[in-house]
Amino acid sequence: MKNLTNRQRAVYTFIEDFILEHGYSPSIRDICAGLNMRSTSTAHTHVANLEAKGYLKKQDKTNRSLVLTRDFQSTVVDVPILGRIQAGEPIFADENLEGSFPVPQDRIGRGDHFMLRVQGDSMIDVGIKEHDFVLVEQSEVAQDGEIVVALLGDEATVKTFYKEKDGIRLQPANDAYSPIFSTNVQILGTVKGVFRFL
Repeated sequence: MKNLTNRQRAVYTFIEDFILEHGYSPSIRDICAGLNMRSTSTAHTHVANLEAKGYLKKQDKTNRSLVLTRDFQSTVVDVPILGRIQAGEPIFADENLEGSFPVPQDRIGRGDHFMLRVQGDSMIDVGIKEHDFVLVEQSEVAQDGEIVVALLGDEATVKTFYKEKDGIRLQPANDAYSPIFSTNVQILGTVKGVFRFL
């Protein structure tokens, strides 16, 4: 995608994600709504440019006929969905698994990843809502300001990570919740993306 502008890349990624989630391509109006475009002609222009560069093609003249030109199935990875996560057991233990979630390979890169369904609305101000799935890159360390999945006792939580003088602060993104301060936090990974079903 080196020959795409940032906006063209965003349109392509939106179309790719939409097809993954719905099983069919988005309409021009879907693209406008998903990317906050005011004009359908702007979306038409980006789609036409993606066609000209060989990234998309239209099967026919119907509204939802966009097709990705690369072999879509070969680029999808099934990422495990974790249900409960218990302290002291391997994160990918069979009893933790609830299925898998298809994610484009170029969206996850290297490393081990998992999906976790969000419980509660403590991160709503950064766009993570209850019942969303977060894509998590497994890691035992995090940098200040990264959104992490952390284990506190027997409970996994999604919060923003900060290192303090006497421990760790897990910061919610909702004023209705207080920060969590602890010296005993196990980082399970950093959040790389959010998936939502409407």
